Amino acid sequence: MMITLDDILFATKGNVIGNAYHNLSFSGISIDSRNIKNGQLFIPLVGERFDGHDFILNAVRGGATACLTQKDIEIGDNDTVLIRVQDTLRSLQDIAKYMRQKYSKVKVIAITGSTGKTTTKNFVTSVLSQKYKVLSNIGNYNNQIGLPLTLVDIDETHDIAVLEMGMNSFGEIRNLSDIARPDVAIITNIGTAHIGNLGSRENILKAKLEITEFFGEDNIAYFNGDDDLLNKVNGNYRILYFGFNEKNDIQAFNIKSNKQDGMEFDVRYKGDIKHFMTKIPGKHNILNALPAIAAGYNFGMKYEDIFDGLAGTVNEKMRLKLISVNGISIIDDTYNANPDSVKAAIDYLIDISTNRRKVVILGDMLELGEYTVKAHEEIGEYCHLSGIDLLIAYGDYSKHIVDSAVNSGMRPGDVFYYQNKQELFRSLKTIVKPGDVILVKGSRGMKMDEIVDYLEEKYDGTIF
Repeated sequence: MMITLDDILFATKGNVIGNAYHNLSFSGISIDSRNIKNGQLFIPLVGERFDGHDFILNAVRGGATACLTQKDIEIGDNDTVLIRVQDTLRSLQDIAKYMRQKYSKVKVIAITGSTGKTTTKNFVTSVLSQKYKVLSNIGNYNNQIGLPLTLVDIDETHDIAVLEMGMNSFGEIRNLSDIARPDVAIITNIGTAHIGNLGSRENILKAKLEITEFFGEDNIAYFNGDDDLLNKVNGNYRILYFGFNEKNDIQAFNIKSNKQDGMEFDVRYKGDIKHFMTKIPGKHNILNALPAIAAGYNFGMKYEDIFDGLAGTVNEKMRLKLISVNGISIIDDTYNANPDSVKAAIDYLIDISTNRRKVVILGDMLELGEYTVKAHEEIGEYCHLSGIDLLIAYGDYSKHIVDSAVNSGMRPGDVFYYQNKQELFRSLKTIVKPGDVILVKGSRGMKMDEIVDYLEEKYDGTIF
């Protein structure tokens, strides 16, 4: 991307402090002084525990040719342009909105949902990249900072932008949608993630539907038609439903699991039936693949290219990653957790663990508010009903998982609970056996990836 000083001033309504060259242009935008590159604009953000203004001098030394500031500062450098703005975060968002308007011919696909956002984004990006130049979020850059940072890189070389949108409360997706003005929206599902902030699934639906706030009759939304809330939505825009139910506009059926090697399935769309495959395991991930297939067709792509894009999509770190270590298999799904994603991960464990001992290590699910106890009890019951062999739980709330599992009928000798992670580590020395398949999952704040790291480093192929 290339953005000029005049672009920045127009977008932010900022004022230059000192001398400036109005033909000045920037090679990019950075919010991290440690990674600044020559010719970039530095935007110092302010958080609860940090203030980017403290690092403006570092950014200048690193090569920044201009810096935004919402404070009165002096850096003693006449060659560096300072631009005074009211709020640096709002200015970052305004620049992103300006760039979106400047390159309005680029089609924007926005994706949200309680689970599956990043995987769906990866499917859509991989499919459309078979034919088009696609801009997409890095990782899960999906919040009020990450999405604008992605969108400021848009330029005339792009055909499509695929943007993931996350939220914690009302108004956040509306703001992101105002910035990105999507042409197409995808909602993967309405679960219980962030129910602690919003109070009910119905309110989560309302917050997610902010993605269509600026839609009209020319816009299209892809909704999960198997979701009991999404399949009742009406709007002043076109809706295409996807799912396993035959009533959906695009339906997956004849599903075959290739265990850890992924899934195969047939798709019915507009009366035609085609076969697809993906290397990403888990039946639930087929639901994440369906909107990518629909988008491919609706953007005029051939079946062969859509097939290749879907088959070429790879999973990200800490998302159902299968790791083999000296005779045991670890399913690293530690990126985050809510009731729906935990159940899906357990289903995958059961699917790939034929004739092997199935071990589940779970941490707390956070941000569930009044639903916290019920949600953890629900997972405990699911552990028993799914037929796992061993349950290990860690964290304050996870006590409800083990109690519910035992109350549902799981043998007490097959259930272990720890409040301290070091105690859990010590217990693994006597619990883990050769041949085990071990699922590790919990909310990001529980740092369950440390358990995966411990198993990778310490397990030597024997009982510890």
